[in-house]
Amino acid sequence: MRPINDIMSNFKFGPDEGELEIVVTERSPKAIRGFREELAQWARLATQAEFDDPDRLHHQLRAFMAKLEEALVQKARGPLNTKNLVYITVVAHYPKREDLPDKAYSSLGAKSGGETQELIAFILGAALLFCLGDNSQALPSFAPVFLDEAFIKADERFTQRAIKALAGLGFQVIIAVPTSKVQAVEPVASEFVCITKDPVSNHSFIEEMTGVR
Repeated sequence: MRPINDIMSNFKFGPDEGELEIVVTERSPKAIRGFREELAQWARLATQAEFDDPDRLHHQLRAFMAKLEEALVQKARGPLNTKNLVYITVVAHYPKREDLPDKAYSSLGAKSGGETQELIAFILGAALLFCLGDNSQALPSFAPVFLDEAFIKADERFTQRAIKALAGLGFQVIIAVPTSKVQAVEPVASEFVCITKDPVSNHSFIEEMTGVR
């Protein structure tokens, strides 16, 4: 997560201009730690050419495989359940605002639609830049990002901040919005086109727009 957090630290999140950080906390209950250690032990033995007591090891391996099969059956509760391994939160820091405490996002259910979409835009943008970019260059190697009716639940403030963040990361943002959302993206868009469909012929037409107000 470090390179993604480094990317996000360069852009201001939210109206209070915070800095986002993804925090991963590893959960290691005793049962999971023991399972990992045993799995690592058998993985090391797989590359070993000779064994002192192959019969004993074979018996122990069969016992471990039975345990593994049981874990697969009880995946929702067993050591293979990924929800038991890590706990991920996103924290907004405000280093220039001593009066503001850090704000943690552990779930999106209680957030407004606009706040959720802005948060997702920041994280996905940084992750895309990390995956598609190159350490030797500032811009991603693949720049166009197509968003189909994104930010439809967000107001103008959330929408514009999210688009600015994606553009600031080096992406060329191509966003499709309904007519009601055109004014929200106008201040941060460099070009508009209108796509209409003839209800009779079902043919679509593209027309460049010179003004949206």
